[in-house]
Amino acid sequence: TRLPAAQVEALVVDQLRALVRDPSLAGRVAEELKASHPNMKLADIDAQLRSFDGMWDQIFPAEQARVLHLLIHRVDFRGDRIDVTWRGEGFSSLVRDLVAGNDRAKEAA
Repeated sequence: TRLPAAQVEALVVDQLRALVRDPSLAGRVAEELKASHPNMKLADIDAQLRSFDGMWDQIFPAEQARVLHLLIHRVDFRGDRIDVTWRGEGFSSLVRDLVAGNDRAKEAA
């Protein structure tokens, strides 16, 4: 069975949006980032994860592709479902970049 790429991408993005709303992901990302970046505030980490869903529709397709590449290790079609294998460290990298970008924007303002 074959699926159009746009349909697969939409299903993967839906899974991603659900995942970033999961409090257990936020906790894990916060732990990883606090270990490697002790100055990073938990409130900033949480805010970036909560804002991800709204941000997704505002970023350019090339940036969406970069984020998906950062987060996804593999996508498998199993006939009746799509299984996504996520890169665990990808979420920490993404949030770290978002927090840093937000900090730079505040400094510039």
